[in-house]
Amino acid sequence: MFVTRDYFPAVLKTAEGNFLAEGHAKGYLSTRTLEFRGDFVPLLKYRTQARIARMVKGYELQKFEGTVYLSSPAMLRLVDVNERELAEIELETLQDVLFKGTIIQRESMREIGSAAEIYSISYQKLRFTCEESFEESEQLGLILDEPFLIKGIELRVQEKIVFGQQERMGYRCEILSMPPEGREALTDYVIRQAREK
Repeated sequence: MFVTRDYFPAVLKTAEGNFLAEGHAKGYLSTRTLEFRGDFVPLLKYRTQARIARMVKGYELQKFEGTVYLSSPAMLRLVDVNERELAEIELETLQDVLFKGTIIQRESMREIGSAAEIYSISYQKLRFTCEESFEESEQLGLILDEPFLIKGIELRVQEKIVFGQQERMGYRCEILSMPPEGREALTDYVIRQAREK
C-alpha cells in the first residue's frame, strides 16, 4: 500500500477499542474528518462510531473518535472528529502564518530585542525574518506580539537563509521550549483559521 508522507501509522478500532486493521491515517481540520487507509479495511456501517489510534513505535500516541461516513475495503472516513486533536496533528508540521514578534538575543548580562516576522510555525519548528544577524546554533528568546501574546519561547537557530541582496535575513529554528499557554493559543489559532476557510 502506498501512502504519502502526510499520513501517519495508525490502527482502526471499534468504538469499544477492539482492533480491526492496521494502516495509515490523515486528518483534515477544515472538515473535521480523518481518513484511514489500509491493505484491507473492514466495512463498517454508515453513522456508527469508530476509533483511530495514532501509532508511534508500537505505542498509541493519540486516539481519535468519530462517526463513519464512508467505508470501503481500501479506505474509511470518520467525520465529527475533535477539532483540537486534529489541530495538534496539523501543528506537528510547519503552518504558514504571518505573525509579528520580538527576537531576544542575550549578550553579557543584557538582552537585545529585534523586530521579526514569523512566516511559518509548528510545535517544534519556526521560520522568521529579521534585520539582525544571528549565527547557526545560537540560542534566542522569542516573544510573539501579534496576533496574540506568547512570552517565554526559546529557540535554537538551525539554518541561516539568505534572500539575495535584501536587508533581511531568514532563519530556520528549532523550538526548544514553549509555555503550555502558548501551545494552547497556537492550537486555538489554527482551529479558528480552519473554521474561516
